[in-house]
Amino acid sequence: MSEDVLQRGMDRIHTVLNDVAANAIIDYRIIGAGAVWAMGLGGRRTADFDILVEVNTTVKAKKQLLQHEDFGRTPQKSIYIRVDGTAYNIDILTPPRVHLSSFPPDIYDQHLTFAHVAPVECVLASKIGAYRDPGRKDAKRATDIGDITFLLGLAVSKSMKFGFDGVQNLDKDFVLSFRKVRSGSKESFDSLGCSVD
Repeated sequence: MSEDVLQRGMDRIHTVLNDVAANAIIDYRIIGAGAVWAMGLGGRRTADFDILVEVNTTVKAKKQLLQHEDFGRTPQKSIYIRVDGTAYNIDILTPPRVHLSSFPPDIYDQHLTFAHVAPVECVLASKIGAYRDPGRKDAKRATDIGDITFLLGLAVSKSMKFGFDGVQNLDKDFVLSFRKVRSGSKESFDSLGCSVD
């Protein structure tokens, strides 16, 4: 989908899940490609919207989305949003499904969309978990490599220092294996307090 569709879809999702007037607010975070795009990775393509919610709010989030005319359900029970007449899949995910141990309390400060975007550390942890998944398709893993490289650079540009304790799934084994794939990542890891030398 185009960046315009991504932005308008994320804004519409935010409006529905953050319906203050109806007192229907669901705490959520955009994760995956939408988050990476909102953080500044222009040209990032995706076919769906990934929404992270607390484990106990999945059903409520689906019901709330389906109450609005822009959203629907496929015969396979998938949720979608219609933007400019085209339906785009929405994945409503819980922390364990995206390789996280908990729901992130923070929101990444960005200005491309009104949507609540997961923080850098959370998106990075999720991407590392997906990258390490042995069942991950090669094409998805290649995209993960690009996303992880971007997120590492973003963290460095923000002078973040999280070390090995600050990002779930980030450990010495990952750093060593990722440096073989992206040799230039050593400087980023070192700058973030994740040196293995």
